[in-house]
Amino acid sequence: MLEEHNSQASLYSINCFDWPVLCDMQSISSYPVLRLYPYKRHNVTYHGPINYHHILRTVLL
Repeated sequence: MLEEHNSQASLYSINCFDWPVLCDMQSISSYPVLRLYPYKRHNVTYHGPINYHHILRTVLL
């Protein structure tokens, strides 16, 4: 999906019930949450609509 747009971004899904320590370290307390980690920048929590086109547009910015 992201390769089609020449993006080097990666997308991962983490289940906080299986990885509670990781979610605590990242201050994730509600689900679902989409967190973006731009290279060498502060992370950003996505608050837009949960659909393909909106998320893709945000990731490619």
